[in-house]
Order: sequence, then C-alpha cells, then structure tokens
Amino acid sequence: MYTEKSMIGLFILFFVLMIISAVKMTYDYKKKGRLTLPGSVILLVWFCVHGLIMDYATCNSIYEQADNFLLRTTGILLIVSGLVIMVIAMINFGTFTRTMGVNTNELITTGLYRYTRNPQYVGYGITVIGFNVAWFTPISVVSMITYLIMIYITIVIEEKNLKRIYGEDFTSFCNTTPRFIGL
Repeated sequence: MYTEKSMIGLFILFFVLMIISAVKMTYDYKKKGRLTLPGSVILLVWFCVHGLIMDYATCNSIYEQADNFLLRTTGILLIVSGLVIMVIAMINFGTFTRTMGVNTNELITTGLYRYTRNPQYVGYGITVIGFNVAWFTPISVVSMITYLIMIYITIVIEEKNLKRIYGEDFTSFCNTTPRFIGL
C-alpha cells in the first residue's frame, strides 16, 4: 500500500526521469540518429513510473472512492480499448528495431497511423482516462497531467527526428494527419 511519502517519491522520480529521458532522447537522435538501447530503457522506466503513479492515484489510492458499477465498467472498457489500440498500433509500426530508429526505410502512414500520428500514445491516453473514470480520486487528475507532460515532451523530440529523417514526407504527413485525434 502506498503512503503520501511514497507518492511524493514517485513524483520526484518521475520528474527526474523526465529530464534524463528528454536529454538522452535528444542526444541519441542528434548524435546517433536513433534512440539507443539505454535511451529506450530510460523511456520505458519513465512510463513504468507513470504507471505506478496511476496505480497510486486510482486503484490503490489512500483516498476514498465512490463505488459506482457504471463508472467502473465504463472505465474498464476504456482501459481495454486503449490497450487494444496500443497493440494494433505496435503491430502497424513493426519491429522493435524500428522503435529504436534502426529500421527507418519508410514513414508509416497506414493502419491506425492514417488517423493519428501517435496511435500508441493515444491508446495509452485512453487507458489513463479509463483508470480515471473507473477509480477517480483528486490525485488522479495529477496522473493525467503528468501523462500529458510526458507525451508532449516525447512527441516534440520524436517529431524533430522524424522531420530530419523523412523531410517533406513527414511534413506532408503532419499536414494531413493530426498529432492526436483531430488535434
């Protein structure tokens, strides 16, 4: 079970990892032209810490929660939908080496990438919303805000690299496909 002190520790760790991840991603893309294995691991750990924050903010919170069957069911359906979107987006994206920027033969604009430039992040966002609907607490709003900060920083860094790799093709993709969903 979490305590308020452990939650403060998680937030401190989250923001430290945010800085390290942003610096490492920027360095990797500028110097190596791709995300390195250590950079990928740091990014993954950062997401995992956010998952712990979500767990604290929602399911295992020290705060009282209303027990509402309809909200729980709706939230769980959103969580499952978000996870399905993430898996489909990963399949559309291809291999793990592509994730690290090793295999960049072509810009992916098919599958879920026809509707959003970031379907994996949209799926994770839907999952975060689902947790907030199913197990809303005041601190869960902070969980949403930390996710938005995390994703914005990550996407800005990734888009600079994609522009460098794909040039006008990426610019055209940006002009026709929203960053998220219609945004």
